[in-house]
Amino acid sequence: MLDRYSHRDSPVHRRDPRAKILGVLAALLLVISEPAGALSPFVGYALLAILLLGLGRVPTAFVLKRMLLVAPIVLTAALFLVLEGGTSWDGGLGAGVSMGLKAFIAVALVTLLTATERLHRILAGFRSLGMPRTLTTLAAFMYRYGLILADEVVRTSQAQASRTPGRLRAGRFRTYGGQAGMIFLRGWRRSRRVYQAMRSRGFTGSFPGVPALAMGWADLLFLVAMAGGFALVRGLWP
Repeated sequence: MLDRYSHRDSPVHRRDPRAKILGVLAALLLVISEPAGALSPFVGYALLAILLLGLGRVPTAFVLKRMLLVAPIVLTAALFLVLEGGTSWDGGLGAGVSMGLKAFIAVALVTLLTATERLHRILAGFRSLGMPRTLTTLAAFMYRYGLILADEVVRTSQAQASRTPGRLRAGRFRTYGGQAGMIFLRGWRRSRRVYQAMRSRGFTGSFPGVPALAMGWADLLFLVAMAGGFALVRGLWP
């Protein structure tokens, strides 16, 4: 789950979701704006990210797992930059390393947001900041239906393991292909039942019980401190 640790209490958890959203967006823009080949600024960015994650009581293992998920994509893209620009630091090597560092810092910042705030409050914050309601509703559906698919994966895997204990020696691709088709069909049928239940309860296109948000002085100070810290690092290494 994205918001697995959102129930914890910390100085970051208590901040308004809009302050965290704007702070993360500002930090991402500043990190992305670093020129290709820049290396020393990422020491400052990494220290700030570690400080924020520590204040938010986000487990290190949780952040590292998220980085490992994107590592193959990031490393592949960095490799292509090296192959295209050469192995000199001013060419592809510097651009590849810089791109990889930007990606991992971005993962850490997004993890900070999703681990310290519940998803419905994040979406409410985006709506309050002007994002169309249709997009936030679609995002909520995608997350919930993703959980449905994950649950079906667990169920079909348990059923497959109970019927074919041990390693598959023959028909492996056929078995996994049939399992994938079963996951899709069962997830589709279950999602239809969920949608029909929502319609029967009066769902009109937006989720009820949207939390009321209030931005206080502490939230503004957090936003200024977070954006200012990343801006300071960006300014020290132009």
